[in-house]
Amino acid sequence: MEKIEDIYYGLWSQISDWPQLSRAALVIAVLVLATWIAAVLIFPKIIKIFLAVLQKAVKILYVILSDYIFRFVFRKNYIQVANKCSSLMERYFLSINKIKGKFGKKLHIGKFILLYLIVILLVSLPDMLNSVVNKEYIDMISVVSNIYNKFENEQLQIASTYKPIIIESNGEDEITEEPSLEQKQIIKDVNFREGPGTSYPSLKILKKGTHVLFIEYSEDEKWCHIIVDNDVDGWVHHNYIK
Repeated sequence: MEKIEDIYYGLWSQISDWPQLSRAALVIAVLVLATWIAAVLIFPKIIKIFLAVLQKAVKILYVILSDYIFRFVFRKNYIQVANKCSSLMERYFLSINKIKGKFGKKLHIGKFILLYLIVILLVSLPDMLNSVVNKEYIDMISVVSNIYNKFENEQLQIASTYKPIIIESNGEDEITEEPSLEQKQIIKDVNFREGPGTSYPSLKILKKGTHVLFIEYSEDEKWCHIIVDNDVDGWVHHNYIK
């Protein structure tokens, strides 16, 4: 039961940030679906089983007690009383069969869809008309909406202590792979500078044959932005790299 309760309130916690109307649409859909399942699949079978057991019990009791009662209690009018009782029992069984037949009729899903739409309308109508209808009249049509809002607030208050079932990623924890950089080679000893130009100080001299990672060209495409030693970036003239 605790696991079912955790899942139930975890789902409420999951949808707590949804817009009120979207949340109501989902919750009412689940409630109407559960009502349809109960009304069509579960409740009629329970009633039928109950009526069948009751019918058999009454029949057995009637058979056992009728002969004794009619012979010893109604000695003089035995036949008349027996006929009347038989007639009453026949009517009783016919009534039971009619009730069983009514519960055997399936409820069309369209009726429940219509019920769903009506409930959604009644829940959302007060907010929709709030700006155009007088408050006194809004209160008159807010009965269903108030009942739902009270139910929803109670569930959300309890669900505030539960964690959502599905963790929604906000993008902060996502690991993005950096695009692979082109590998190049220094073809002649060259100054490795802080920026794209001779006015920038030299960090060090890169020897011929040094392998580097190419990032980009400068705006005039004369200088190459590169990385050496896996973490140090700087610039060299494009004539010294290939």
